[in-house]
Amino acid sequence: MASVQDQNQGNIEATSDLIFHSISDSARDTPGPVTFQPPSPVRIPRVPKTVRESDDYTKYYVPKVVSIGPYHFGKPELDPVEKLKPHFTMKLLGRPEDLRSLCNKLAEPGMVQELRNFYEENSTTEFSDMDFAKMMLLDACFIYYYTIFIYDGNPERCLELKTSQIVSISKDLLLLENQIPYKVLTESYRKIKAPRNYSLFGKGSNFNYRNVSELVDVGIDFEQSEDMFLSSVEFSKGWLGFSAKVTLPHITVNDSTRHVLLNMIAYETCVCPAEDAWVTPYVCLLDSLIDHADDVKILRKAWVLETSLGSDEEVAKLFNEIAKDLVPINNAYTETKHKIQKHYESWSNTLFSQLKNEYFKSPWAIFVLLGALLGLLFTAIQTYSGLTGECDNLCKFLKKNHHL
Repeated sequence: MASVQDQNQGNIEATSDLIFHSISDSARDTPGPVTFQPPSPVRIPRVPKTVRESDDYTKYYVPKVVSIGPYHFGKPELDPVEKLKPHFTMKLLGRPEDLRSLCNKLAEPGMVQELRNFYEENSTTEFSDMDFAKMMLLDACFIYYYTIFIYDGNPERCLELKTSQIVSISKDLLLLENQIPYKVLTESYRKIKAPRNYSLFGKGSNFNYRNVSELVDVGIDFEQSEDMFLSSVEFSKGWLGFSAKVTLPHITVNDSTRHVLLNMIAYETCVCPAEDAWVTPYVCLLDSLIDHADDVKILRKAWVLETSLGSDEEVAKLFNEIAKDLVPINNAYTETKHKIQKHYESWSNTLFSQLKNEYFKSPWAIFVLLGALLGLLFTAIQTYSGLTGECDNLCKFLKKNHHL
């Protein structure tokens, strides 16, 4: 893998007339001209100093795998992915002339000054204008390559990154101190070879998935699947599409469940190829389905879940805590999730849900609804007979028993 990366980086430098030198070397050894600017409002700030001095800073605010922007650039622990950026950039842009054109565009004095103004004062002075532009370009292309071909694509086909790195990158890209200006993304987007159906704002596939109780309200029932494979998660439509069914493999929850799941997740993250990982996405799926004790209760009654813990609240808390920092590492269950969400958002099923909640929760409510419907029917028949002047046997019966 390393030879492929070195060859790609060499090709980039050669075909771009040596404009694509290593940022870490050129930024520090040959500073070059630097565009200075007066102080301006910071739009990509660092976290407050008091937070940076706390124990939570490294855990929640510092990238673990990839550096985006100047704040964490050059850290040794981020170097493995930093070396992959030229490789991904060339795969994304394709033509050396596009690379050169985009880099020169970002290195224009006015553009560089505008981009520097996004960051805190003196945080970018170690970079020359060209080196700063190269950093912005590499970071933008990395973000696009990751979102197009890994996160929204097929992570299992990315041989350059480990599963653990892919999981961490999703979190690193959301950090406050790990951002680049949106203008860099828009300028880069004009040059990249993106799929036809790719949008600058993403594919919109990240639904706000509903919990079990909400899904039951729209006519989705839960059942235990016939086998124990974690891949056996299916969605199927019921009668006239008003009802539906989700089958899930059975899982037993006891005192050892937390230890078993955490260690299996660790194994998948460190060793297992992304396409072979099932425990991590299954735990993420259960976390999205289980929010409260009521969700656990429904799954218990469906024999999807069996527990020896003290209460349903403990089970819900268990899955919520295990999945707190997890990110799905492949596209497992994506199609099933989309079908569930589509059913939930259907207007007909929403109407069905309202009727079910209002009138079908008790026998008395059903009788009241039927009585109201019969009353409307009889009124309509009497009105029709009054307008036509005719009265058949049903009309005569209604008139005779109008007091009922």
